Amino acid sequence: MSKEDSEKIKRLLLSANKANVAIAFQLCKNLSSFYTQEVAVLLQKYPLLCLEHELELGYLKKLQGLSLKKKELSVVPPSLGQLNNLKQLNLASNSLDALPIELAQLHQLEQLNLTGNKIERFPDLLCLLPLKRLMLSHNPLTSLPASIKQLTQLTYLALTSCQLSSLPPEIRQLASCKELLLQNNQLERLPPEIGQLASLEKLNLSNNQLKTLPPNIQHWQALTHLDLRENQLETLPEEIGQLTQLDTLILGRNPLHSLPKSIINLAQLQTLVFRLSNISTAMLENICKMSHLHNLWLADCDILEVPPGITQLKQLSTLDLSHNQITELPKALSQLQHLDTLYLSGNPLAPKSLRQVREWLPQCGIGWEGTIHYGGSF
Repeated sequence: MSKEDSEKIKRLLLSANKANVAIAFQLCKNLSSFYTQEVAVLLQKYPLLCLEHELELGYLKKLQGLSLKKKELSVVPPSLGQLNNLKQLNLASNSLDALPIELAQLHQLEQLNLTGNKIERFPDLLCLLPLKRLMLSHNPLTSLPASIKQLTQLTYLALTSCQLSSLPPEIRQLASCKELLLQNNQLERLPPEIGQLASLEKLNLSNNQLKTLPPNIQHWQALTHLDLRENQLETLPEEIGQLTQLDTLILGRNPLHSLPKSIINLAQLQTLVFRLSNISTAMLENICKMSHLHNLWLADCDILEVPPGITQLKQLSTLDLSHNQITELPKALSQLQHLDTLYLSGNPLAPKSLRQVREWLPQCGIGWEGTIHYGGSF
């Protein structure tokens, strides 16, 4: 390559103009890779074009991570399968509806992000990879194949905002899975086999159409975070009280008419969320027995008065009672000496009540009309 040609190609690559860069790649392709190292370094900044033109594959094959996010891809270059050192691959936010079989050659791939594509059918080749983290959220997936059982090394699976209406019983084989995200789907029931996922630490099932939970959830002994908001749950199984590591439980927007007595056995539970729910007096009484709670969210729950048993929650640091029908506040609130923030906006409270609670809890921030007030008057 002459010095003049080299300088020309460098100028084209440095222009950052798509058309110019495309011309530079075509020129290099015509040169059968006989170009300078300076040009090679500039080419390497465009890994997708390198794959499409099969240039700088030696460099690409050394990569352990590659992002082709938001590249307007409708197909994946088959040459990507040659990058056999890849451990992380990001193909999110493209227009992919399938993957080339060549990707099955990525024998070291541990993390694959396919979020925000057009995949309707779970790619079978994924089950041939040693994946530990798989993101398939925001794809029009309607089902999962039985072959998913082969992903035994998977620790993280994200299937948020797909179109799943059911899960296969083979999901029980994901024995290493610690985080399973299934929110914003169309699930009406869960297979009993999901209860066998003993390694689960975080499970998000929010915004589905679940009416019940399987009774064998007592095997979720590692679970710390369970999000069940926006479903059709009327009851919870007694077995929920056996989730001894549960730290956060989110139940808002469910037609729950009772809570199992066993819920008071959740000794590690620190955060309980009931936003936008109808809570009965009996349910409130049960909640007030959970003396280890640190954060309790009861906004928009049609509560008429602060339950007397609230004084049992000595460890509370956050209490959200906003947007209820509470007209007065009991002096018993003064016993909550660890309370850092108390949300009261949207209740028909008189100014006198607000002044009183400020006197009772001088160190506590009071949420009122969109502002947290510390000390002084409202």
